Amino acid sequence: MQADPEVVITAQEQNGAAFAFAAPELRSSYSFVMKMGRRNGWALANASDELQAGPDVVVAAEGEKEEAQKYAAQNLGGRKGV
Repeated sequence: MQADPEVVITAQEQNGAAFAFAAPELRSSYSFVMKMGRRNGWALANASDELQAGPDVVVAAEGEKEEAQKYAAQNLGGRKGV
């Protein structure tokens, strides 16, 4: 279930923290993380390190929740080092 995108989306709609329990392949999927980040900017906190370093992923998350910036990689102004 953790690898089923629809299950994860539905769970995240019920509880924004649900993305933390998604399968690693979903947390590393560019298209899925972009989708989740646009729905809930806090999803950036549980994205893979590589995606947390992606400027477009960070901008998408910030567009939904400006405070999501703190989960970006350090080189993008966040607190997370990669």
